[in-house]
Amino acid sequence: MEIRHFMINCIAYIFLGMFLMILSVRRFSLKKTAEILLGSVIILIGAETAVFRWEHNKIVFFLMAGLRIFAAQGVALYISEYRDFRGVFTGVLACMCLLAGMMIPEYLGAVIGYPLWIPFLGIPIHLSILLLMRHFFVPLYWENQRISRKSWRKSCVTTIGFYFAAWGIGVILYGTSRAAEAFWAVVFVLLTVYSLYILMFWMVWRLHKERQAMKSRELLERGIRALKYELQELHKTENRIAVHVHDRRHLIRLMQQLMAEGDYEQVNRVLNQMKQMTELTAENRRCANPSINGIMASYEAEASELGIRTDLRVEIPDELELKDWDAAAITGGLMANAIRMCGELEKAEKRWMHVELWEEEKKLGIEVYCSCRSDIRLHPETGLPVAKRGVDYGSGLQSAAYYAERNGADFQCRRENETFIARIVM
Repeated sequence: MEIRHFMINCIAYIFLGMFLMILSVRRFSLKKTAEILLGSVIILIGAETAVFRWEHNKIVFFLMAGLRIFAAQGVALYISEYRDFRGVFTGVLACMCLLAGMMIPEYLGAVIGYPLWIPFLGIPIHLSILLLMRHFFVPLYWENQRISRKSWRKSCVTTIGFYFAAWGIGVILYGTSRAAEAFWAVVFVLLTVYSLYILMFWMVWRLHKERQAMKSRELLERGIRALKYELQELHKTENRIAVHVHDRRHLIRLMQQLMAEGDYEQVNRVLNQMKQMTELTAENRRCANPSINGIMASYEAEASELGIRTDLRVEIPDELELKDWDAAAITGGLMANAIRMCGELEKAEKRWMHVELWEEEKKLGIEVYCSCRSDIRLHPETGLPVAKRGVDYGSGLQSAAYYAERNGADFQCRRENETFIARIVM
């Protein structure tokens, strides 16, 4: 029995490392994280080896359950991007994921006498939970961690309490021959565990939907402001054109009089003046597409207020293959992120942003270069930038990524020294 119990726990430790790997928003590379987790698993197996002959003792049984969860918390906090209760909760959640794969073999073994295959029953159970978590839960769990820093302490306390309560039942019934009690204990624990999983999934899903709705509202509000800006500029342009038409009539008459008098030097000056007037009518027109022009003009004005030098190069047709608003939303999201990154620089002379839009072979390309802090790095899973201490760069890149994914676009981010580059081709 002791060997079977030892094997059940060792298998669980291996999967504990896997759960920590998929749940953690890692601050290290994949290789380094794997090395840390492997070392932690070996240490836990070593501790299990040291006490397995005495683990039939209920006190030792309970202490090992405590060692697992606190070790998992420490490792999760160390490898996590979030050095707070979000990292701690990840360790707690990883241990919760182990309960079914450990308790079913334990209780079933207590009922039927620990046959040779009992320890290996945990493998398909752990693996099933791992795959379900990775596919359905993890992306939303990361999103929840990113958008919220509150309530994680309470979640840790509640979940830890439930974890020890579950193992408390295990301590009471460990080694019992009363099959009915063991069976109903398993049923109670698993129903509670999976109810908790479902509740957590629903909460994360709801927060994710609320976040998406907030993004949509934010983009809509930005679009409305951009369109208002565009209309204002069009109105100003119309007024300037009306004034210029009136002025040109006088200039044409003046030119006719000067040509009649043979004063060609003055004629040349009048022509230069008319050229300048023509350029003024188009000073705020970056492109002929009203949606993109409006959003770019809006963010350019915002950048100017922060002392950010902007360089906009737009070579796109009036009509695009994809929805104008999707292209405008992506452009606005990338420019918003660039403004945020530039705004983090203390020296105004280091703030700059370069934006390029082009269309080639019916594909739209959007590329934004900007100055940034030198400590910004890219997350290994999402590819999005994460600064020290989990600093969030707002919804700019998230919005751009959302619309890029919706249009099947190729989205890439990279940093070269103190320059951040975001490129989307769709």
